[in-house]
Order: sequence, then C-alpha cells, then structure tokens
Amino acid sequence: MIDPRLEPTLFEAFRVNPIWMFLAAVIAVAGVVLAVIGLVFAIKRSPTGIALGVAAALAGLLAVGIGAFDHFRRLQRIEYVASIPGLSARDVARIREYDTKAAQYPLFFGAGIGALPLLLGAGSAGAAAARKKPR
Repeated sequence: MIDPRLEPTLFEAFRVNPIWMFLAAVIAVAGVVLAVIGLVFAIKRSPTGIALGVAAALAGLLAVGIGAFDHFRRLQRIEYVASIPGLSARDVARIREYDTKAAQYPLFFGAGIGALPLLLGAGSAGAAAARKKPR
C-alpha cells in the first residue's frame, strides 16, 4: 500500500504530460462557446442553432475521448515500465498501484470538463429544433 502522503494529485497529472489534458480543456471551452452561440440562434429561431448545438455536443464528446485516450496511454506506459528487468516484485507493485491511480486523472478530467459542453450542446440543439420556424 502507498503512503497516503504520496497519493497522486491532479496537479501531478498535469505536470507529467499536460498536452492532452490542456487540449481537452481547450476543446471543451470551445464547445461551451458554441453551445452558448447555438442558444442565441435558438432564441432567434434560426436553424443554425441545431448545427451549433450538435457541434458543441461533439466537442464535449471529443474532450471525453481525449481524456480516455490519455488514460489508456498512461496505463500502457505503466505496463512498459513495470516490465523493465531488474525491478523487484515490490517495486513493480508500488509502480502499478501509484501510477494506476495517477492514470485515472485524465479520464476523470476529460469526463468532467466534457460534460458541460455535451449537455449544453444537446440542450441548445433541442431548443433550436423545438423553436424552429414552421415551413
């Protein structure tokens, strides 16, 4: 078991390799902006609101996917490091336990940050479809 003072943190997950988590955050923020613009178009009864809402929902899904990709990439790296010859069984167990906990952060971060644009985008697309001008 790991010493509780050595638990991985979200800051450490950013420090190890920040590019994927930063990319998920940028895409999620872009999705929120698209969803808000889609809501404005929905209020104006423009059909463009549906497309913007769908694009925002897809941006949210992409942020979740990036988090999942980084999670599995880190798990693969753990197995690579654990297979290095010369490590004792105790060292391998410690590496696997600590790094598996640390590898969960990108997944949680991507799911957490991707949920907002996903829900806002779905709401925006639904509102735009409900308020669409009749033909």
